[in-house]
Amino acid sequence: MRQSDKTVFRVGILEPSAIIVNGLSNILLKAGKFDLYKIDYVADMQRFITANKLQLIIINPQLLQQDGRELAHLKQKN
Repeated sequence: MRQSDKTVFRVGILEPSAIIVNGLSNILLKAGKFDLYKIDYVADMQRFITANKLQLIIINPQLLQQDGRELAHLKQKN
């Protein structure tokens, strides 16, 4: 099933490296219609999810290991 040409996906990227964020952004923007949001900290995810109605979040797994307690808190809220 093909998505409508007007469909825009809201994607958050949780990654501290600007180089990686720029690379992912370029790939996604060439592949389809995306509104991209850079998320700097695990603690900011809930605010971005709520404020921007994100449909997908791409996360650097290393950040989850470092901020595991914050992620567990977010899981409980959602």
